[in-house]
Amino acid sequence: MKKKILISLVALFVFVVTIVVLWFLFDTKMKGHVDDNRINRIEKGMSEAEVLTLLGPPDRRWGDELTRSANDIHCHYFLQNGDEMELVFDPGDDGSKRSSQCVSAIIHRADENKLTLFDFFDPEGTVPSVNTEERNYSRTEPSIFFDSKNSALSVNQINRIEVGMSLNDVILILGEPDGAQNPGTDICRYQIDDESGLRLKFSKDKLIDAWLVTKSNEEIQNLLYHSDPQGTSILYDEVTGKFSKITPLIVFSESEGELIADLVSQTSSGMTKEDAISLLESLHINWTDEPNSIFCDFQDEIKMTLYFDKTLYRVTISNNPFRGYFLIKLLIDRDPTGTRIHYDPETGNFSKILPE
Repeated sequence: MKKKILISLVALFVFVVTIVVLWFLFDTKMKGHVDDNRINRIEKGMSEAEVLTLLGPPDRRWGDELTRSANDIHCHYFLQNGDEMELVFDPGDDGSKRSSQCVSAIIHRADENKLTLFDFFDPEGTVPSVNTEERNYSRTEPSIFFDSKNSALSVNQINRIEVGMSLNDVILILGEPDGAQNPGTDICRYQIDDESGLRLKFSKDKLIDAWLVTKSNEEIQNLLYHSDPQGTSILYDEVTGKFSKITPLIVFSESEGELIADLVSQTSSGMTKEDAISLLESLHINWTDEPNSIFCDFQDEIKMTLYFDKTLYRVTISNNPFRGYFLIKLLIDRDPTGTRIHYDPETGNFSKILPE
């Protein structure tokens, strides 16, 4: 009898151990179960339900805790190469729609800086282009073409719209708006063709935001943003069907212009924070050290900020809010490692030098 009990206990123990081992192997195998083909079918603007149907439940999810005031939801998926993909969903202004929209996708690389695949400023329908085996991450933006025969606005008219324009300035270029989005607000709309239009927002009679929208007023792409410098204009290329923007030039004094030219010419994505500090010290630039950034002030309260994850991945130049806040991104996390910034003190033009 005792022998039978002992055999039964041993069999039960072996069974339990087998189940645990199989579960561990299954769970390990499922980590990184999202393949490239499914990732590359994600689109900016997809609902949370659509993404979950495509990718399955996330490996980690946060953002809907009762203690948080923000409404955004973050879903993390472990990839097969050890990297991690974070998808952010915004449920909308009312905070009640559970079919929340995917607004950004970020790759957290295991041994490098994070990388944004798409975000707020990319057009709806932008899709990732991912090859996890080669650790190659990029995105593909949709082309947006207008029906030229039925277009109410020409490309030349659209490309003359600038941040800071008054409503009267806009009317001189585009004509009278089709009507206010909401009575009593500073939002007006212009029809482009049967499928799309412009939605313009004003504050104190100055244009601060411009959106390309559908005929039902759903947002397609942000064209101008309130943190863009005064005079930033829309640039639409009718050959490629792509929108971008033209930022006004920033001219410093002769001495500071040369100093900034020296600074940015020696700054590149991928450099360490220690190397950046050494560079600032060698150029005798006053700087302030923050946990994940370094910023230094120049004339007219203009500030240049260097942001670090594991290494340098973003550089911005901005103005003091009390003097009319603006923000220009000189270097972003999408730029290849080794990308440098060039500044021409004579013209006030910033540009990028990509690594060979």
